[in-house]
Amino acid sequence: MNGDNPIHSKTKNQPEQFAPAASETDLLSRRTMIVLGIGAGVIILLVFLWRSLGILSLLFTSILLAILLRSMSNVVRDRLKIVDGWALSIIFLLLIAIAVLFVVWLSPLLMEQFNQLEAVIPKSLHMLEREVAKYEWGEQIYLQLTSIEGLLTDKVVLDQLAGIFSTTLGGIGSFIFVIIVAIYLAIDPQTYMKGVLSLIPLNRRARYQQVLNACKTTLQWWLFGRALSMLAVGVMVSIMADGNPPGACFGHSGSVV
Repeated sequence: MNGDNPIHSKTKNQPEQFAPAASETDLLSRRTMIVLGIGAGVIILLVFLWRSLGILSLLFTSILLAILLRSMSNVVRDRLKIVDGWALSIIFLLLIAIAVLFVVWLSPLLMEQFNQLEAVIPKSLHMLEREVAKYEWGEQIYLQLTSIEGLLTDKVVLDQLAGIFSTTLGGIGSFIFVIIVAIYLAIDPQTYMKGVLSLIPLNRRARYQQVLNACKTTLQWWLFGRALSMLAVGVMVSIMADGNPPGACFGHSGSVV
């Protein structure tokens, strides 16, 4: 009976010897899964930020435009002693009128320049073709290009038209998005400010509000400096044009852009 006790004790102690190894394996697998989960989350976050760069840039542009509209409306409100809604309406109508007048004034000049380009480019291409055809290698290149021109023309034209169409639609959509968001932000900025601050803990909201106000003031002065620099560029280019309509056209375009 006493000889059987060591055997029974050994068999009873076997699970206790393998238990630590099993727990260490589970702990290692859990740590591995945690590391893999964190890595996957970081990768997903980076991909999301990379994909959303366009949206973030549009939002930043909307914020800048809203700050500009609000700053101009504050000046009108303080000067005319009217409410914010009427001041913003005056600014909107003024900007629309300026844009319409600019387009009406600039359109004839642009059409004239395009007509000149349409007349000059074919002549320049014909002269280049005639000069290249004088050489043997130029003639061979011309024959090779004309032989594959029929195969590539349709596909190239369709690709170009599709690219122009998609780019135009994307630009129009982005412009509409920026305008709508900027109008909403300019009409009631305090509501959106409170919404952002509601995401911050209570004991830090005062500090974050100070930071946001400082950012707003900095952006206002930055916009003012950009406006002065654009005005200076437009004036200098117009002066250097010396009465040349195309130069004046590009000068005013540069001041706006």
